[in-house]
Parts: sequence; C-alpha cells; structure tokens
Amino acid sequence: MKRLVLVLLIAFPLVLKAADSCSLRISIITCSPGLELYSIFGHSAIRITDSLSETDIVYNYGTFDVGDPDFYIKFLKGKMNYFLSQQDFRNFAYSYYFDQRGVSEQELNLSCEEKHRFQQFIFHNLEGNNVFYKYDFFYDNCTTRLRDLVEKLTNKSYSFGEIPQATHLSFRSALHYYLDKGNMPWSKLGIDILLGITSDKEMTTREAMFLPDFLESSIDHSNYNKLPLVKEKATILKQMLPTGNSEMYIPLIIFSIFSLIIFIIGFLKNKFFKTLTTIFDYILFFSIGLLGSILLFMWLGTDHTVMGKNLNLLWAWPMHLVFVFFMYSKSNLIKKYFLVYAILQIFILLFWIWLPQSLNPSLIPIVLIASWRSWNIYKR
Repeated sequence: MKRLVLVLLIAFPLVLKAADSCSLRISIITCSPGLELYSIFGHSAIRITDSLSETDIVYNYGTFDVGDPDFYIKFLKGKMNYFLSQQDFRNFAYSYYFDQRGVSEQELNLSCEEKHRFQQFIFHNLEGNNVFYKYDFFYDNCTTRLRDLVEKLTNKSYSFGEIPQATHLSFRSALHYYLDKGNMPWSKLGIDILLGITSDKEMTTREAMFLPDFLESSIDHSNYNKLPLVKEKATILKQMLPTGNSEMYIPLIIFSIFSLIIFIIGFLKNKFFKTLTTIFDYILFFSIGLLGSILLFMWLGTDHTVMGKNLNLLWAWPMHLVFVFFMYSKSNLIKKYFLVYAILQIFILLFWIWLPQSLNPSLIPIVLIASWRSWNIYKR
C-alpha cells in the first residue's frame, strides 16, 4: 500500500501546479502496451483537471460493452459501437500500475478559453447517443478521436508534427513492430491473414496517429500558433513489462517441420501411410476452403474496410469446401481444378516478395505442401 501511495503522489505533482490563472488543465495521456492482444498497441485518453471543482477525470474513447447480447455478431461484422467513458484519475492510474504499464502525460499549451471549449466538447460527447461511435481500428479509434479533437478545437491552426519512427511505414509494418516486441507470433500470423492489401499502403503522418505512441510523438513535435503544442510533459508511471522478439519465427519453424514430415510420408508406399496422407489431404483442403470462405465473408459481408481485397485468397480458395469431397473422383473437371491450383501456388511462391500485399512468410510451407498435395491428387 505504501508503494501505491508513493506512486500516486508522484503521479499528481502536475495537478498541484497553478502555472496560470485558468482552473483547467488539458492533457493527452499515453499508455504503453500491455501483455494481452487487446492492449499490445497501447492506449490514449484525455485528462482534464479542474482545480475549482477539484475534479481529476480521464476521458476514454476506447470503451465497449462486452455485455451486449449481440457483441460478437457486431464485432464480426464490423458494426461495433465504442463509446466515451469517464473515470477518476486515481482509479485509472491504479489500474495501469497494477498491470505494470507505463503512463505519460502531455499538458497541452492552450488558452483558458480553448480549455473550456475542449471541456464543453467532451461534456457534449457524453450526452445521449453522442457518446457512441462506430469503431474502425485504423481510421476511427480511441487515439484518432483525440487527434481529430485537437485538430478541430484548435481551428486547424495546429500543424501535425513529424513522426520519425513512422517514416515510410505501412499500417501492417507498424502493427508488426508491436507484435514482434510483445512476442505474439501467432497473433501476428492471424492478423496478417485477415488484413487485406489496403493495410500495406504507406501511412501519412496523420494516418500514423492511429497508434498511441505515434500520436504522442507527433504532438511532441507539433506547433500551435507558432508555439509548441506541449506545455509540459511528465512520466506518471514507468513501463515495467519485459519485451523481446525471441519467439517470432515459431510458426514458420512448426509449419516447416510439419510440412517436411507430410512430404516424406507422401513418398512411402505403405498402406497405412497412404491412408494417413489421404486423411491429411481432406483436412488440409477443407481447412483452406474454410479459411478462404471466412476471408471472403470478411471482405464482402462486413464493414471491415481493412479486410477487403485480401490476396491470401490466392492460396485460400473457398471452392475447396466443395471440391474436397470429390477430390478422388475420376472427373476431368476435378483433376483440372487441382492442377490449376497446384500451378498457381508455384507462381505465388515464385513472386511472393513482389506481391502488392505482404503475405506472412510462415505461410510458405503451407502453400508449398498444398501445391504438392494438389499435384498428387491430379496425378492420381
């Protein structure tokens, strides 16, 4: 308890300052990544301190209702509503201290009138349906909301600061940095499979601010009315979580070993191994067809804009869900189908690094074994 009190005392020195006659302080709060996938990219919020009303509140645009009976359906279809919530700063600081995550604060260099306008806008957002907005991970999230808020309330006199670490980065590359740092190779693979070609577009400075660290960096380098936008910056809590990327090649290694075993078994003439490869073929092509159907649905059946035009569909053919049940028939149509699939996979492998969408290298053994097994079905 003593340690917590000490941390909170360190967290509040800026609250006690009265550097100007205005009772309000407006700050951007940036939280470092956590250990879970939902927190791996960090978090942003607004802190408003009012010395007159003696309130210290954090306003958070990253809130959603897990108790919604249609939560999973809405999330799957990209129709998830997030909303603005408020929390006492002490409770907010404690939750991040408990999770061992870092928290930094940037006090904005605004006039008293602008601070009050900022506060009134937040209050207006808390009323009725104003509290809700349709979440989009890249273009409308808890961090871009703060970017848009600063831009709007400074009457566009605010100029975005450069983000050195985001230069020439795509959305996908930016996500990779955090997933590698957080030792999440399987999550990285899943995200790479789900994200379409639009995520490989090079980000503008404004677009890069969908990530909390990038928003913080831009604000650090921003000017407003020819003055620095940040009046004062402080570290409230230090990051205490370990980081590294020692496991980043685990999926590639596992898939390579597995594919090599199947490749060897495929040359064995024993009846048991032939049956084994037949079962494997059914599982492999059914799984690929199921994945392709999911990717096609995420593209055409949902509002997830970043999951459209997905080139993973070049190897994950939805039609496999049907053709897999006829793959050992003597039909010429079936034979030609698997022949075309086998040849196309070879071309995909040959042009892998030149494709306009970055495909995860862990998929190479899967595509290779799928091509080989497809060729065997054609020959058989």
